[in-house]
Amino acid sequence: MDMETGAIVAVTAHSGAAADTTAVKETVMEAGIAVAGLIAEKTPAGEYAVHPEGMKEVVADKGYHSNDVMVGLAEMGVRSYVAEPDRGPRNWDGKPAEKQAVLGNRRRVQGERGKRLQRQRGERIERNCAHQVRHRRTGAALGARP
Repeated sequence: MDMETGAIVAVTAHSGAAADTTAVKETVMEAGIAVAGLIAEKTPAGEYAVHPEGMKEVVADKGYHSNDVMVGLAEMGVRSYVAEPDRGPRNWDGKPAEKQAVLGNRRRVQGERGKRLQRQRGERIERNCAHQVRHRRTGAALGARP
């Protein structure tokens, strides 16, 4: 979802058994493809609404955080702002790429921009998704009476 406009740019479906950390890479790739397809499109006002470099940042909750995800996003050239669960002290012996990716993400999340993006994620995305799930469960989205 685009954080500024609330526009949904990609939707992926995964089995209920798929962990968020395994599903996030596919979702990011799908979103990147969707955004890339809009780069050359002009708005009715004649402006380009999509940054010419495409998708450059990912903001996610702590369910998506893992060493592999952080490294994967870095390899894709995407800046991550993924909340980090409290795991206690980490052992980085023999894991220089993981350390660099995780600590870079941590630095970004703790900065003013990271805090603002996480706040926006909660306000715009989580609220919207909760509304959709609530209506899907009751059948309201289909016009049925609960």
